[in-house]
Amino acid sequence: MKFKFLKYDPVPYSNKTIYDKDSSYSKQIMLLDVEAKFEFLEKFSKDHYHSYPLCSDDHILHCGGYLDKILKWRDKKLFNYLKKNGLSKKSFSTDKFKILQTRSPQIDLLISNLFKYFYSKNKFSSRIKFFDHGCSVSEHLDLLKVMIEIIFKGKFSIEDIIDYTGMDHSSLCLMASRLFHETFDKKFYNLICSEGSNLNFKENHFDISLSVGICNHIKEPITTLKNLLKSTKFFSVLALWVTNKKKGFWRISHGQAPFYFFSRYDLDKILASLNVGSLFFSEFIHDKDSSQMKSYVGISEEQLEETGCYHIVFSKVKDCKFVNNLNKLA
Repeated sequence: MKFKFLKYDPVPYSNKTIYDKDSSYSKQIMLLDVEAKFEFLEKFSKDHYHSYPLCSDDHILHCGGYLDKILKWRDKKLFNYLKKNGLSKKSFSTDKFKILQTRSPQIDLLISNLFKYFYSKNKFSSRIKFFDHGCSVSEHLDLLKVMIEIIFKGKFSIEDIIDYTGMDHSSLCLMASRLFHETFDKKFYNLICSEGSNLNFKENHFDISLSVGICNHIKEPITTLKNLLKSTKFFSVLALWVTNKKKGFWRISHGQAPFYFFSRYDLDKILASLNVGSLFFSEFIHDKDSSQMKSYVGISEEQLEETGCYHIVFSKVKDCKFVNNLNKLA
């Protein structure tokens, strides 16, 4: 039997938002329930006749989704394509491997250029202390492994040049991370199971840190971002959702989690408190142009114009040409 799957939007954006000051419009959310399922409809009448619920456990969904990324990064065809066409935004725009067009590899492309900086300083004579904030199954390592092999023509392997620390709240994801990265020496592969706000590292403890949207959906966004940057000695690579409003604000994601949008004032205040470093960005993607639409509850189409995601490099050094050629944010 053949089935034709159609896209259906169960929560279309409205003209108004529950966050407006208009008191005539309800702002109450009594219950938010998220369910993933296939709905089977009669061909002509479109009457519903069967539902097939999918797994709704957040840990399982994330673990499975990110393990799928690992398998894609380990595809020999992808490696051969990148080896032939190079590592660039142009090569990543191919339809042959559409996963390269997503956010994660764009972030990894930034990191790969920062590895070149470390090589120029000491030829990797000492390991790069790398912190992966919200690491899930540590899938970033797998594309970075490909990049390192291509950039340095097989002379170095990522297992030999980094001292890795990953943090995630999911013990299931961390277990998968360990199982899928057995080629790493356990002395230089550390995993921490914790909520993302619990950053208790010393100042400049890590050489480089990575955080893709984690600071937006944890208990203490501003304090956590400050601590993340403080604990990083050279570079922090971030995907950070920001609003053009004067003040940052909270929304609710369709994953049932609070989500904080930083304001530019928030970022300026954090930098002032650190008294060191600058923020640069490679690109800004409006939420209205994002590949992950319908991420928030109760907002209007108009409000999508107010928010978006910066791909950021925070730098404490002034002699990195790659970073200095990016756009200055703060």
